[in-house]
Amino acid sequence: MTKTIIGYPRIGEHRELKFATQKYFKHQITQAELQTTAQQLRAKNWNTIQQAGIDQIPTGDFSFFDTTLDTAKLLNIVPKRYQDLGLNDLDEYFALARGYQGETGDVKALPMKKMVQHQLPLFDPRI
Repeated sequence: MTKTIIGYPRIGEHRELKFATQKYFKHQITQAELQTTAQQLRAKNWNTIQQAGIDQIPTGDFSFFDTTLDTAKLLNIVPKRYQDLGLNDLDEYFALARGYQGETGDVKALPMKKMVQHQLPLFDPRI
């Protein structure tokens, strides 16, 4: 019998992703340091899953913030007001999630919508 799981908690055993993301928002670490933390967490999670005897290791379940937002970004469903900010990809992603106030403009975060039978609200990436 082949064993698999549909996903694995991405935040880290000690909430490392949360703390690294917060430091990034406060400009206490660089984007490269945040990406390194994310890469290390993904590798640790994959190793943990593999060592647990799971045959098919899930991929694509990592997100810095929200998987619906990840899909919108992947498909380039990004409203023009965010694109016009001229931010790098990761900062544009976080602007969609949290809003942005800075030298290149001010935008609010995308609205969130509670989906049927889902405990957490998800982003509503309408253009």
